[in-house]
Amino acid sequence: MNNEPLIRKSLIRLFTDISLTILFTALVFTFVFGICIQRGNDMYPSIKDGDVILYYRHPSLIQTEAVVYESGGFLRTGRIAAVSGTVISETNDHQITLNGIFLPEDPETGIYSKTFKAPDQELPATVSEGCYFILNDDRSRMSDSRSLGEIGRRQIKGRIITVLRRRNI
Repeated sequence: MNNEPLIRKSLIRLFTDISLTILFTALVFTFVFGICIQRGNDMYPSIKDGDVILYYRHPSLIQTEAVVYESGGFLRTGRIAAVSGTVISETNDHQITLNGIFLPEDPETGIYSKTFKAPDQELPATVSEGCYFILNDDRSRMSDSRSLGEIGRRQIKGRIITVLRRRNI
């Protein structure tokens, strides 16, 4: 009994199944989910340098969500602090307010310091339509909308859904 046709058919089926699985995975991670690695400690302690981030490419975003966005050719992470129409202003001691409300220090979310404006930031300002004002959780690092400006919807890649720790496990 010759098993060559059966083996050949099984190998073709295996190759087809593997190819379809790879294609499906590529499509899912191109259009539904994304993966990136955190560079720097801008979102410390929520997200640490070297952590792997899984994000969901979803069209709707809300205030306080942690997101992955692109700016200056780099993928960055931050938290949406203000949406379109929000007035960003400053107090006498250069702290930022959103619609007149202070941004609180919140140890539960890892925000341990007050939110000061960047030295060259022009305030008051209103967040433009289709844009977001994004802040780092580590407010002492100003590599966010305070120095980068508003972040357009097209720059936002998606909302963070999972953080996988790669260090100190």
